[in-house]
Amino acid sequence: METVPNVADNCSIDLHGAEAKCLADNIVGMIFESHFDAWEFYKDYAKISGFSARRATTRKDAVGDVKAQEFCCSRAGFRKSKTSDVDRQRAPRAITRIGCKAKVVVMSTNSNQWRISFSHTEHNHPLCPTNMRPFLRSNRKVTYADIKEARAMKTAGIRTSQIMNLFQQQSGGFQQQQDNGFFIQYSLDESLRLHNLFWCDSTSRSDYTCFGDIIAFDTTYKANAYGRPLMPIVGVNHHHHTIVFGIAILADETVDTFEWVLRAFLEAMFNKTPISVVTDGDRAMQRAIKTVFPLARHRICSWHLSRNAQANIGDKKFTAAFSRCMSAWWTTTEFDREWRCESMNAALAIVLNSKKTYIDFVRAIENAITDMRIKELKEDFVCAQTTPYTTTKLTDLEGSASELYTQASFGIFQTELQNETLYRLMEPIVEIGQSRTFHLTKYRGPSKIYEVVLDVITENLMCSCRKFETVGISCCHQLHVLKLQDYSNLPQSLILHRWTKNAKLSAPSFIDFNVSPELKQMSHFASLRSMSSRLCYVASQTDETFRSAKDEIVRLTAEFDETCTFMASSSHTENKRNVQDPRRKLVKRKQNHKNQVPSSSRKYHYSFCNMEGHNKNTCPRLKLQLPTNSYGPTSTFFEEDDMEIPVALNFFGP
Repeated sequence: METVPNVADNCSIDLHGAEAKCLADNIVGMIFESHFDAWEFYKDYAKISGFSARRATTRKDAVGDVKAQEFCCSRAGFRKSKTSDVDRQRAPRAITRIGCKAKVVVMSTNSNQWRISFSHTEHNHPLCPTNMRPFLRSNRKVTYADIKEARAMKTAGIRTSQIMNLFQQQSGGFQQQQDNGFFIQYSLDESLRLHNLFWCDSTSRSDYTCFGDIIAFDTTYKANAYGRPLMPIVGVNHHHHTIVFGIAILADETVDTFEWVLRAFLEAMFNKTPISVVTDGDRAMQRAIKTVFPLARHRICSWHLSRNAQANIGDKKFTAAFSRCMSAWWTTTEFDREWRCESMNAALAIVLNSKKTYIDFVRAIENAITDMRIKELKEDFVCAQTTPYTTTKLTDLEGSASELYTQASFGIFQTELQNETLYRLMEPIVEIGQSRTFHLTKYRGPSKIYEVVLDVITENLMCSCRKFETVGISCCHQLHVLKLQDYSNLPQSLILHRWTKNAKLSAPSFIDFNVSPELKQMSHFASLRSMSSRLCYVASQTDETFRSAKDEIVRLTAEFDETCTFMASSSHTENKRNVQDPRRKLVKRKQNHKNQVPSSSRKYHYSFCNMEGHNKNTCPRLKLQLPTNSYGPTSTFFEEDDMEIPVALNFFGP
């Protein structure tokens, strides 16, 4: 792409350069050869500055030709109300347009060029930091070269998710800084083989300082070459998403092993103990938690409780009532009278099998954690660049909460604020000293009474439903009392910092910008790959450009290969491995008995017709579509090569 002279300051700007120079505030007077070039320039300018651009007003002459075009910030203008808020089937989208005035106007000249005639560079909102700029809408684009490559891989049978993961790795991945806060600890057995392993990176340690009040862990995954259980230690961030604090691969599930892991975890997290620990109720875990975290509250995961109730009792009515009691906000007496931590391992979504080694294991885990962190970064971007849509008439109270909470937390708060209209006050209000007691009941509902106590001095509110103590967000009863007392903002006693947008504002940073040679090489590869992809696409269009590009690539490859080989041989050092891999688990094979029929003469049963001597391709009943015997055997084992291969029909037991 040719450069365009800047009339304002007599410098040159590469319209498609990612490393373009910082533009001057006054860009009025820049000349472009076409309307498309002006639009591409403003998108690059927006990307460098940290905002998203869009096309705005277009002015045409009497003939219909475009004479002037306005490019503006994507947050310019305001949303037009098109539908009523009453009886909406779908929640309204967050507000993105807040009246930003940043824009440029390009006009056609007499020489068929385009010139910037007006520019306003000030925004009324914070600009995006560098790590969030890929989420800006005007920056999300795919080159024709990548499209061609993706279509070729799709034709070859590669899944879309795998194609996207490949492009992500080729573009440099998610994190490109040296991690000086990485923590790892391991133990060895008598033969100097790896026994237990625990690790966490700087992001996990930083997250724990903000959201380490509650942790959960379980040992479910054992599908690896060593038969070792995986123990992810997880929590919940301010977007109500699962986050990983650490990963452990254990030799066994004994009390000593769990104590070793928890002590390593405590050392990595600066000896900060959690307030609550959630597990599946394993006895060895309970003893280890009591020893290492003596002051922590141990709770059993409700998902495991529901599963055990369903497996051991089998009564659907009891299971439904039991789940309702766990999810409802009962007092202790009400729970006795009336008689959700989802499986955290499912959140990781790790693809594991019995052939994976420790290296494969760690890579699969790190890829899953990376995906989780990208989702968190996207949620941070949404919170910073959008404003939730308010639905009630309590604009001050709801508006202050929308600026305070994350999108997910505000959604819970908004539901409670809408439900507060369902309750009414039962007179009189009891005042004793500095406290006021309110008794609420549901309008035209059951006679259940909720008691809310307000301390006038400290502005502390206590509700008998105990939802705030459990979830950390105000209940509808507390919000009803705030409305009665003319509050326009939430008191500090009802704001839990972990659910706010600034929950990670004070988190420590371990990032060292002295990038290691390995990460620097990966960054160089990603940059060169992106540039060479477009080169290959352009050069492949004609025979002449193809031969020229091919010869030049061969020449450069030979030249650089010789240089890099010499540098690698001069700096080569031999690495000694002092720690050996664990022993692989033994796969049980079916023993050959004396009376066993040899495999060569063994007859197989085909499951469709329950007949011997043929398979699916030669089955006579299948060809004739004859009825099958519905009362045949339904074994879950297939015999092949003297092995019994079980087929899992139920993941959660019999």
